[in-house]
Amino acid sequence: MISSIKETYREVYSFLKHPTDKPAEIQTVSQKIKRLFSVLAIEIPIIATLGFIIYGIEKLGLIHTGVHKLDTLFHQLPLWKFVLWGVIINPFFEELIFRLLLRFESKGLANYSLLSISNIGKRIMRKIELSLIYLWKNKFHLVFFLSTLLFAISHLSNYEFSMTVLLLSPLLIAPQFITGLLLGYLRVRYNLMLGYFMHVIHNAFFISVS
Repeated sequence: MISSIKETYREVYSFLKHPTDKPAEIQTVSQKIKRLFSVLAIEIPIIATLGFIIYGIEKLGLIHTGVHKLDTLFHQLPLWKFVLWGVIINPFFEELIFRLLLRFESKGLANYSLLSISNIGKRIMRKIELSLIYLWKNKFHLVFFLSTLLFAISHLSNYEFSMTVLLLSPLLIAPQFITGLLLGYLRVRYNLMLGYFMHVIHNAFFISVS
């Protein structure tokens, strides 16, 4: 297991240095399961440490971020609904929104648009398609990191807005940014569902702990 974690760390590190829209060569079920749990073994201690730091700073009274959205939902919803939403449903929609489009395959987008009913519309859609192909081929790292950053920033909505939250936002969203990098890695190198399974396990673990 340790050798698998080390191998995963090296691959993730190499991928994050220069993200490319290219799937892993080995796509066996065994390889995917190993990679999933190796990524979790890397991610969970890091996120737990960051969470402990944020929690500790709040308990010391050095910062006050207000009532967390999850605390509110936990008290408002029956336990089974809270778990269903936090562990199953929310991760699914977040993966669709932030990571589905990280794998771009051109399949004639111009043929799947209402604009294609006219020659002008077809030309417009073809230009858009060529621009996307260029972007994914030459600037994929920007797409990847922007998607991860937006994922992290979206979690600021869990806090009551205040100047303190705004100033501390880099620390508060650091756990989601790191998790987003690893979810994006699994999405690009393997598939959307593997990232979703990691998201489910991640949320189940941290909701159980909290």
